[in-house]
Formats: sequence, C-alpha cells, structure tokens
Amino acid sequence: MSNNITLSSFSPRDREWLSELLIDKDVRKFLSHLTTDVDKFICDMKIAESKGLGKFWIIRLDNIGIGFISIYDLIENPFIFYAMSPEFRNNGYMHNAIELIEKEHSSILSTIVDVKNVRSLRILTNTTIMTQKII
Repeated sequence: MSNNITLSSFSPRDREWLSELLIDKDVRKFLSHLTTDVDKFICDMKIAESKGLGKFWIIRLDNIGIGFISIYDLIENPFIFYAMSPEFRNNGYMHNAIELIEKEHSSILSTIVDVKNVRSLRILTNTTIMTQKII
C-alpha cells in the first residue's frame, strides 16, 4: 500500500466507516466526549467550521477515508484531536496527516493525551504540537 495521504472534507461515502470508528473501543476510551452518532458528529463539526471555531478533515489514503483530524478553539487556544480506523493504525499515516496540518496551520497547536494512549504519544513525538499528558 502506498503512503498517498491527503486531507479533504467529509463526503456521504465516509458515513459508514466513520460510524464504525466513532464506536471503536479505543476511540471511546480516549475520546469519550465524542458522540457515537455519526450524523450528530458531522453536524457538530460543520457548525464549528461555519462559526470559525474549528476545522475538520477526513484523512484519505489513496482517496479512501481512514480517519479524521479536527482542530477546535481556533481563536484562543487551538487544540487537535484525531482518530484512525483500527486497520490503518501503526503505519505512520496519522503522523503524516498531522505533518500536513502543521504545514497548513502555523499557529501553535496543543492537545491533551492520556498517558495510557501510547499510540498518540508516539505519533506526537517529533511534531510541534504542545502535548499535556494526563493520568
């Protein structure tokens, strides 16, 4: 498989895999604040974007949706959160997608990561994202 990672907006064809991602056990464990209702999730993301409060991207590998990245609180304290479909984890795709975000957004990004979320801590190594670890 290639490493042709791109970022784009949500499309209806993303609904099925995104629904599965939102109920994934690791997503629920580390992003428990997110709704499991894909329609509400997409609506919330669109509202935030329309108000200038956030940005939302679908991560695509060879044009297939495999995850998402969102930046919230753009005006005051931009922070990033993200999730990747289980079958695409541990391949460097999220790290590459975050690098694309860093190139596009020169402002300082931050995030809060559970110390048990080893994958996220590893992804954020060698990025400019300020990471606060929580126990």
